[in-house]
Amino acid sequence: MMRAGRKQNYLDQIPVRSSLCPWKEEAGKAVLAVEHKGILYAFTQRVFHKPRVSYITLDVYGTAVWKQIDGEKTVGEISDGLEQQFPEAQGDMLSRVVLFFSILQANGFVHMRRIN
Repeated sequence: MMRAGRKQNYLDQIPVRSSLCPWKEEAGKAVLAVEHKGILYAFTQRVFHKPRVSYITLDVYGTAVWKQIDGEKTVGEISDGLEQQFPEAQGDMLSRVVLFFSILQANGFVHMRRIN
């Protein structure tokens, strides 16, 4: 059991998709839908004709990571799975996955849950 105040390894955390980020698969790639809300966005939508929803198409690696997020696998397990799926990128896969999750987390697409 982990003591209070002790940090947990990032690889042992479990990513969970945000319910506020719907997604679909098109041509084998994950496409995330980001809805723009708020006064500033409403202004830019009206004045500059900006879209209410933006679509972010993930690359092959991002799609593979996104599909493995099931609320049960840890970051480390996802990284290990990608190393097997993409042996050509094996050397730097862990750093790619950690950076990708930090970007997803910073934009609110996922949140991290600790292992109990």
